[in-house]
Amino acid sequence: MLSSCSSYFHLNSSKQRIENELFSGMNDQNTVFFVHVKNQSYPIVGARVQKNQLEGNLETKYKSEENLYQKAREIRQQNPDLKKQQIEINKSKKEQQIQIDTIQGVNEHSLSDVQGSKEITHQVHLFSNDVSLKDNSLTLNLKDVFHMDVLKKSGDARHVFFVILIVIGSIFLLLTLIGIIVLIVSCNCPHVYLENGDEYAYTNTLFTGALSQELERFDNKLLPDFHPEKSTLNMEIRNEDKEIQFTNFLQLIAAYHDPSFQVLSDQNGTFYSIAKPEQAISAKDQNGISVLETLAELDGSVYSFDTPSKNGMASNFLSFHGTNSSNQGKLVLSLRNSDWAGLIHQEFNQALGSHQEKWVTNNRKQNGEKQAKQLKNAGIPLVVYIKKNHKWLELETIQPIGNAANQTLIIPIEKKYLDKNAIEIRIDGGFRFWELDYAAMDFSSPKPFELQRISPTSVSGDPRFLNALQQDDENYMKTSIGSEAISVQFEGLKPVNRTLFVRSKGYYIRQEMEQGKPAWLQLAKMKRPNGIARFSQDVFLKYIHPFEQLSVR
Repeated sequence: MLSSCSSYFHLNSSKQRIENELFSGMNDQNTVFFVHVKNQSYPIVGARVQKNQLEGNLETKYKSEENLYQKAREIRQQNPDLKKQQIEINKSKKEQQIQIDTIQGVNEHSLSDVQGSKEITHQVHLFSNDVSLKDNSLTLNLKDVFHMDVLKKSGDARHVFFVILIVIGSIFLLLTLIGIIVLIVSCNCPHVYLENGDEYAYTNTLFTGALSQELERFDNKLLPDFHPEKSTLNMEIRNEDKEIQFTNFLQLIAAYHDPSFQVLSDQNGTFYSIAKPEQAISAKDQNGISVLETLAELDGSVYSFDTPSKNGMASNFLSFHGTNSSNQGKLVLSLRNSDWAGLIHQEFNQALGSHQEKWVTNNRKQNGEKQAKQLKNAGIPLVVYIKKNHKWLELETIQPIGNAANQTLIIPIEKKYLDKNAIEIRIDGGFRFWELDYAAMDFSSPKPFELQRISPTSVSGDPRFLNALQQDDENYMKTSIGSEAISVQFEGLKPVNRTLFVRSKGYYIRQEMEQGKPAWLQLAKMKRPNGIARFSQDVFLKYIHPFEQLSVR
């Protein structure tokens, strides 16, 4: 909920490896949209969604991409097995409002004479009966979309994965799938871009979840090191949502260490060496189904906390070998907020309707501790427990971290909680709000490493911004809707083996408010314990789950 992020919707949680392969890397730099109307197709760039309308700028340079798509589509249509399979799928969906085709691969020598653009890895094709064109822009009402194709090239760009959706009638279902076609980021927090060659790459967010000044807190995020040989790092902070952002503090942290071990942080900014991470000996969901293979490696295959329950919370149970010699355990978790959480955030705002502004105002009157407690009661944070003397004791509550990239966090475990026989961990998350990619336990003794904390050396825009970011005080860097990207440079990095982190503090206030009629019955249900998590589960089981039967070839 607090991540408020939505990039795409996972169609089938049981086919995660294929989905992650299909959707990984989708962003506005390497994706092109095609809108098909009758016999015309319109390539667009800069795609964005506003009030159920897709808008974009017309672009003429992607003819080679369209040729690749048409050729791959011809190959698919000529395959009699795929045709037969599609007929059977559509027959089984006859009385439902959406039909879902198969994920299919095309890898034919006949594609060898079709060359696509090197920088494009994804294509999204939308089919409609109507479109609005004005000057160099295109506007499409999403309610008019009746068919959508999503493609990804892999390898030598002649291997294409297909997922084809045929939407019939149901506006709600179409809107729940908007995440697939909205490739712009919509995380309600400042976005961090790092220089990577000739462009800036979106890598992370700052102080995710600080929706008001009362919720302002420090935030620590792992950063990719695109240029480990350089002594400078160039960053851009962008306000890409309808909100006002107040950044109080910004710092680059470099951990210099031997490459034989990792240096990672807990959510409070304490750093630990990780030298011998051990896999769990058992990992199961609350129904006893093993997810051990899913969590064994950092590979994009995730546990999505999508096991239905009476209270809307899903649990993951981990068991590790015990120890009687270590003074501390370090639970290593690689995770992020899900894209589905963004959809639920949108549905929650719509349920508030014209009551949203009053609701936000009342929340801001409460102190941060009370707001954090309400968020926890709603089922939004991730909560980690350890079993001791047959009781589950809470170790830590993990606040939302956004969906821009996986974050690897350390949850320290004191010696008094460790057991010589086995260490049992339980992780509770709201239904489909989180994705857990990797879990391990490290008992190694601390290794020596050096921490360097670097303040910004230059900041673009208002001359007062530099001083505002260097100190945790009453001065803020304020950026409004549509403001220019803020360029920040850090100098003094050592070109040796290192791991980079960004530490920030601030908050943001959303400016766009809903105007519709409040859905009082839905809002009343959300006041129950874990109300938002229950709402997420209700939405999924009612509208999405019946149409989730993808077959894979």
